[in-house]
Amino acid sequence: KDNVTLIDYWAFSDCIGIETVTLGSSVKKIGNYAFSGCTSLESIDLGNVQELGSCIFWDCDLLESITIPESVTSIGESAFSGCTNLSTVHYLGTETMWDRLAENIDDGNDPLWNADIRCEGLSPGESEYLDEGTCGENTRWHLDVEGTVTVFGEGEVTQTPWKKHANTIIRKVVVESGVT
Repeated sequence: KDNVTLIDYWAFSDCIGIETVTLGSSVKKIGNYAFSGCTSLESIDLGNVQELGSCIFWDCDLLESITIPESVTSIGESAFSGCTNLSTVHYLGTETMWDRLAENIDDGNDPLWNADIRCEGLSPGESEYLDEGTCGENTRWHLDVEGTVTVFGEGEVTQTPWKKHANTIIRKVVVESGVT
């Protein structure tokens, strides 16, 4: 498993029963057409892959979301062609890194470009939270990108600074033990 570095050309093309793929951390390249025609493919974990070949997900129309690791340096021609339901791309690098990668994305990837691209990496000095701060003498809080407010620390909550987000993005609240 950890010795495989390449998923070769056409390796799993037209395997219509494949629903999920998980690549080991040693895989660095996915060859052309490797998963093309896998019409049941719903999710793929790309591990630490660096190169995505041409037409690798051709006609994988059940693929709605994909996470692209920051290790990816190139995406081949028409890699996502025919992925008609691709709506969300989670890129684990920064927006600056995505812009650099975008220069190495070949033609024919309209489903990729039409998706909601979310750069989830942190730039130097950037917080992983949308907002955060104190809410008591020994208690803190943060709001993540999924809309979860987490309250943590020891003691009483005496302020509710997250309320400014109440009508916009808060979807879930987690109060950790120790908060009274």
